[in-house]
Amino acid sequence: MGDRRKEIISAALNIVAEHGMEGVTVRKVATSSGIGASTLRHYFPTHRELLSAVSEALLENMLSDRRISDSTLSPKLRLFECLEQFLPPSDDSLAQLETFVAIYSSCFEDGQFIGPKDFTQILRNSQNATMRWLRIIENQGYHLSRTPEQGAEFLTIIINGTVLQLLGSPETFHLKNAHEVIKEAISYLLID
Repeated sequence: MGDRRKEIISAALNIVAEHGMEGVTVRKVATSSGIGASTLRHYFPTHRELLSAVSEALLENMLSDRRISDSTLSPKLRLFECLEQFLPPSDDSLAQLETFVAIYSSCFEDGQFIGPKDFTQILRNSQNATMRWLRIIENQGYHLSRTPEQGAEFLTIIINGTVLQLLGSPETFHLKNAHEVIKEAISYLLID
């Protein structure tokens, strides 16, 4: 069952790369996977479950440890490089935040809040990556103003708010502003 599920998600990721999240329909994913819609529904009973799995896979594929272990570099720089993965590469590529929007949208169906189950798992994955980065820095002898767990939660809150600000105020809040906010949060968290 796991291999077929992975194949379906892989096909959906290819569709996202070409058409964005709005291209992920049951029919397109089933066709791309070489299966029927009823078989796809066996693995993903609802469109929302399919979108949630795709969103989670996108986030997992997106996050890398970059140079977090390179102790020749400033810990603040290394942590910033990891955290900037949650942001688009430029002001012109805000569309890449579509994954972020899809993750939040997975909490709603037909205009109704249906619960954060899938969202919670995705949030946990991003917090775990951030916690891993903080532990690496801490294990190299640097001091944090909070525990890695608390720091990961703090940074996740800062990043989520920053991304929402980028989406909601693109005329006045730019990527440069987002970088400044994240660097300030890092400065608060990493004690010199």
